[in-house]
Amino acid sequence: MQSTEEKNYLAFLHVVFQNARKNPYHAKLIILLVLIMGMYRSLEEFYPFLFHDLGFSEGMIGFMHGVNFVFVILGSVLVGYISKYARNWEVLLSLTAGFFILLLALGKNPISLLGLYFAAMLLTIFEIRLINKIQLQIASHERATVLSINSFLTGGWGLVLFLWYGHLTNTSGIFSTVFFTGTSIVVVSIISLIFFLFKERKSLRIYQTTLHEFCKQSLQSENVPCILGFLMERIPNTVPESVGSDGSTNIGPGGKEIAFGDDVEMPQIEYGYQGTFHSGIFARVSSENHGSSTVRG
Repeated sequence: MQSTEEKNYLAFLHVVFQNARKNPYHAKLIILLVLIMGMYRSLEEFYPFLFHDLGFSEGMIGFMHGVNFVFVILGSVLVGYISKYARNWEVLLSLTAGFFILLLALGKNPISLLGLYFAAMLLTIFEIRLINKIQLQIASHERATVLSINSFLTGGWGLVLFLWYGHLTNTSGIFSTVFFTGTSIVVVSIISLIFFLFKERKSLRIYQTTLHEFCKQSLQSENVPCILGFLMERIPNTVPESVGSDGSTNIGPGGKEIAFGDDVEMPQIEYGYQGTFHSGIFARVSSENHGSSTVRG
């Protein structure tokens, strides 16, 4: 049985590109991800030539590939820790990775190969962080489509790069290809820093306003999942946090202490909806015009 996403793939694809066209921040993330990861993934396919030119035997080439995957796994493990310090600076990760790749192209020795492995780790973190940010720009039921679109665009860009990398490797050697990749990643990262960094907050405000307008329209069409997301976004702003008698912070409106499982009537909020927040695992949303419904949180 086909899922909703499979049936409406083309519609979701259209939505993602529409969001990218209207939201500069969204477009920046997609372009940055496709350009940089397309170049790096294409270079990975030429690693056997690289390891061979560095003097490794055929038996060692497989081992060196394995070491590269170890650093990819390490990047996946460390993404949560590094995100604390590079939450909005993912482009610095790609910039550093580009410099590591350049060091290999200039050093041309097995020792500088360690820089390539660190680049693999940094770009893994970079890719995970950017995909996460792109997913946050669209509705939750469309997020799997982001991975399909990312693969589609990166594959198309990689097809062009394969032709160029093959020609460059054949005429100038594999280190020319490595140098081109490192330089391109550095240039793209610097351009992103210069032209997009200072516009990021403004773009996020534009996206937030657009999201609120979308939810306002959804309220009129009884779109309960969107209503819940809309209400939950505002609950921290309507329920003051204070300390209870037992040292907890479960204090509702009017200073009344609430326990797990209690229903707390929320103040009237935008668009005429009255919310009821359940402190357990359910959230109830009620309205004079639309009745009431219970949705599992």
